[in-house]
Amino acid sequence: MSRFLLPSVALSTIALLGGLAWATQAIIESNRKTLDLAALETILDPSDYDNSLIDDTVVLSPGSASSDFVKLELLGLQRDRLAYLAKRDNEVVYVVVPATAEDGFNGYVDLLVVLDMFGRIKSVKVVREAGGQSLYGQLRIIPSKWISLFADNTFRDIQRLSWAKISAENEYDLFVGASITPKTVSAKIYDTLIFFQSNRIAFLNKATVNGV
Repeated sequence: MSRFLLPSVALSTIALLGGLAWATQAIIESNRKTLDLAALETILDPSDYDNSLIDDTVVLSPGSASSDFVKLELLGLQRDRLAYLAKRDNEVVYVVVPATAEDGFNGYVDLLVVLDMFGRIKSVKVVREAGGQSLYGQLRIIPSKWISLFADNTFRDIQRLSWAKISAENEYDLFVGASITPKTVSAKIYDTLIFFQSNRIAFLNKATVNGV
């Protein structure tokens, strides 16, 4: 009897441990989503949309790895990141697009650019790299007075803003402590606008496929 009992106990133990690992991972992901949702609510007022922003997402990959979107290389992404679809009455009103600006000397800054469906910038935020490859738990917003100048602007305003001084003390350190210039960040925001204009319909199609 014991010969048959021991394998059964072993299998049950393995199944139990597997279940616990799955449950733990689910809790971790839920906590990460909660943190990201809190960050997103500092980017977009919850009254601006009525869907679940943290769940209504599109994965954007580095380079041109996705056949659903064109000109992905303009975003400069270093890993898979999420774009967030904000909707009201089942229609997309804003898309939160991730981007990464590099200075060529191993310095970079992650951005979130919030755009309405006409291509106007709602806001731009600097995001601190949290590390790891998880899609969630990555949105740690860095306060920046300079980056707030991009709100309510379009293509024609970007060049002007690229020469705007960063006047707040230690703003460079807040970015990443690297030699990234206002012009570099402005150029990446400009590239993000081009990417969005080229993929507006693709985002709308994704929203339809997601059933939201």
